[in-house]
This record gives sequence, structure tokens and C-alpha cells, in this order.
Amino acid sequence: MTRFTWRLRKREVEQFQEKRLNQKRKYKNGKPQDGSPAKTISPATVNSDVRTFIKIMNWGKQEEMLEHVPPVEPIPEAPPGTDIPTPEEISMLLDHLPRSSKAVVWFIAETGCRSGEAFNLTWDCIDEENSRVEFKSKDGWTPKTRQSQRQVPIGNTLLDALRALPKRGRYVFPSKSDPNKPRDNVRKSLAAAIVRAGITRNGEPMRITPHVLRKAFATRQAENGTPERVLQAMLGHAAGTRVTNLHYVQATDDAKLQAAKITQIHG
Repeated sequence: MTRFTWRLRKREVEQFQEKRLNQKRKYKNGKPQDGSPAKTISPATVNSDVRTFIKIMNWGKQEEMLEHVPPVEPIPEAPPGTDIPTPEEISMLLDHLPRSSKAVVWFIAETGCRSGEAFNLTWDCIDEENSRVEFKSKDGWTPKTRQSQRQVPIGNTLLDALRALPKRGRYVFPSKSDPNKPRDNVRKSLAAAIVRAGITRNGEPMRITPHVLRKAFATRQAENGTPERVLQAMLGHAAGTRVTNLHYVQATDDAKLQAAKITQIHG
């Protein structure tokens, strides 16, 4: 049997790392759902790509199709961590949002959904009888992954707030300029409300985005004992994925304080 062998050089992998780091992320409709500037690929994503690539190359070496797989140094990653607003701070934030933005931010904060899932929510996806919402594919929009198509329960107070919204078209949170199109960001409204509410970290206005609210939801659920598999289903994550605990659930100061109290021995 003929074997086609070639040698993978370390420099070739390093060039791939450099190229990926300088690439811009790709977004549906060409821009992030929250209206922020397009970001470059993160070191964590590049490292994940390289690990997958090296696994394939090692298989090639095992099958004698590849002569050499060099050791590769991962790109340094900043330790994962996000400042998470407390429930009190989220309530303050909602109180200082304009009426046009309050409902959608409240919905994101209380369901833990992605901003795109909220913006593209249509009235037929709200099940009032069973107090739940459904995220599913529809004309012009598709959820991020197969697991993203799901049903999520909502509280009665939020449900009442949704019922009270004017029905100007098919979208629950329509665009201000065209009720037949979904809203596509809340970035400016959030930034202004954070300043008005006086929510700060280290003397500066706290950075709160729809994604931070999603992480706050995941963190609160984990701290209150929601099983990981249930939380993954609510967030639209694949069962058993490491992403939920590694990138979404944060160690808050309150949680650390409560943990310290558990181990307190004297006094």
C-alpha cells in the first residue's frame, strides 16, 4: 500500500495561530446582535482549533500518512472571569431603562437567553397557558445550534409584562423604525441606564451587556442549586459540555463568602 507522508513544521502551526488571531469573527447579517463592533477570534478559540487540528494530525501520523507532528505551545489565555451584577443591581438597571428597552432586557435577564433569541422572539412563541416561551427557527432567523431550539419557563410577573406590550407586528420586541423587523441591539440603552443607576465596579460604570446578563442568570441558577443538566437545557447548551461551567457560571464574591462561612471552624 502506498503511503503519502509529509512533515508538519512547528512554524506552519504558529503561522496558523497568528492568522486566526487576526481574523474577525463572522456574524449573521454581518454584525453582532447587540450592535457592538466585530471582535477578533479569541486565544481560547484558536487554542481549541489547534487542539482539534493536532488530534487529526496525530491520527495521520498513526496511519503513517504524516512523518512528524511538532509540539505546539498554546496561546496564553486570560483567566475566564466576568463581573456579574447582583440581582439588586439588575433591578436598579431595569428601573433606569426607558420603557422601550426595559421589557427586552428584563426578558434576557430572567430567561438567560441570547440577545438574538430575544430580538427574534415572535408572539406565536409565547405559550401563555403554560407560562413558557419557545426558541425555534423561523423565516429569516435560525437559532445558534440544534440545542438552542428549546422551551424555557417564565415567571408570572414577566409574563404579565409581555402581555401588556403593544402588538405592533409579529415580533414581541420590534424595531423602533419598522415594526415588521426585530430589534437588533440595546447597547446604548444599557450603557446610559448603568450610568443613571450608578452601578459601578472599581469606580467605573460597570460593563453590562446582554451576554453578561446571560452569565448572571447562569451563575444565579448554579448558586441556587439548579442541576447542571437542567441549566444547560435552559441555556441551550449541549448536554455534558464544559462551556457552561467554564465560561458562564462565575464565582461571585457572595458565593465565595458563603463558602468561607461553611468552612469556618471557630468563632
